[in-house]
Amino acid sequence: MAEWRDATYLLDFAGRTDNEIKHAGFCVDFGEIEYALLLYEGVRSVVVVRQPPLSDDEMHSLMAFVRGSKTFYPQNLLVYAEEHLLSYMVLDAIECINEFSLTPNGKVDQNALVQRRLHTLQQKPAVHAHQSGDKRTLLRNLWKDLLNAPEIRNEDDLFASGSSSL
Repeated sequence: MAEWRDATYLLDFAGRTDNEIKHAGFCVDFGEIEYALLLYEGVRSVVVVRQPPLSDDEMHSLMAFVRGSKTFYPQNLLVYAEEHLLSYMVLDAIECINEFSLTPNGKVDQNALVQRRLHTLQQKPAVHAHQSGDKRTLLRNLWKDLLNAPEIRNEDDLFASGSSSL
């Protein structure tokens, strides 16, 4: 959005009117993500937001607040998103919500949603590497044996490696 300055013939840039942001080096339009997620059965409404990093080591993440039916499962929606969206548009998290916070003008209050998410994340106890190291090693060795794989790393996708939920 822009506006002309009076009698100077200069154009002042006032800001964007869309929901497009730069994320991971790509231009991401929240509307595209929201539209794709609305096509999933059981999803009633979606609001995608950019969550700020919780620490200096982290990056911004994309997440969605979703109102869905009783038969809706967020984990299934993440799998659907991976199949139907470009990799840089896939969400880092989905949170089910009953009602969206509204601004005095009746629009969805995205800032309130982000603050709610940050508050929730800060309430969770931190897992320290020295506490979980033995468990991670145990799980990696277990999956390595089950999948007959030469190596399993913390960041590996076990479903892509051949495992299933059964």
